[in-house]
Amino acid sequence: MIPKIGLNYVPLHHSLLVEGGRLAEQLGFEGVWLGEHIITPFEDDSRYPGEKLPFTHDSPFLEPLVVLGALAVTTRRLRLGTGVLMAPVRDPFLTARELATVDALSDGRLDVGLGLGWSREEYAILGRDWHKRGKRMDEFVHVLRALFDPDVCEFHGELLDMPKMGFAPRSPQGLRPPLHLGGHTPRALQRAALLGDGWYGGSAAVKDAAQYVDTITRHRLDAGLSMEGYQFSVVLLHRPTRGELETLSAAGVHRAVITPWRRADGPAHPGEFDDLDPVRALAKEIGLGE
Repeated sequence: MIPKIGLNYVPLHHSLLVEGGRLAEQLGFEGVWLGEHIITPFEDDSRYPGEKLPFTHDSPFLEPLVVLGALAVTTRRLRLGTGVLMAPVRDPFLTARELATVDALSDGRLDVGLGLGWSREEYAILGRDWHKRGKRMDEFVHVLRALFDPDVCEFHGELLDMPKMGFAPRSPQGLRPPLHLGGHTPRALQRAALLGDGWYGGSAAVKDAAQYVDTITRHRLDAGLSMEGYQFSVVLLHRPTRGELETLSAAGVHRAVITPWRRADGPAHPGEFDDLDPVRALAKEIGLGE
């Protein structure tokens, strides 16, 4: 048994994203995921939690929801994921409108990964308080849940306030898009357990996946929340062996989001690969096919 397999398409050149989405669907991958940085620092200040900073100051990041909107109308079954949006630096209401648009265009195929991010420079340039990022993340999630609930659509918090408002369209499936919350700190794991529909772990979490799954499960059960439908996902910045995927599945991970490309000196950079052969090779290695 292996987890569901998604693809991290951040390293794929923009000219191949639509073709790459169609190919992923044809080969039987579950979905395509795209993360973001809004502005990139010139130097790594060593706060990045992974093995090596996977971009430079001039790496070409695309806006994930714009790309997923294009994939929504050029695919039919492929799930479309954000892995992840940096929620605390975003406007929650504009983001909700973008999410609702992609979800409507895709007939309910959107997965929403949300995280704090790690770059203080991005928070500073976008006018967000680094020290209140956790609180803003909590309230951002509450706002999204309220907007997609026709019986609520109201929220009053410390940083965000929304009187009862109208919001449509909601998901064609009658459900809001699943919210997958990222992070590995004790507070982030608790947030993912209590406020999320799933957890989206970064590459640094792969070797300790079972520990994170157990911690989140314990938080949910202690709070009286069901584990039914809850999804554990991790992103891998390398092409794993089938044995590694089986280990993740045994640890309780439901979805592995794999990066088919890798540089010789570390993880792939955004938009630098214009070759879809690694996607085909990955499908063959793990037993997927048209």
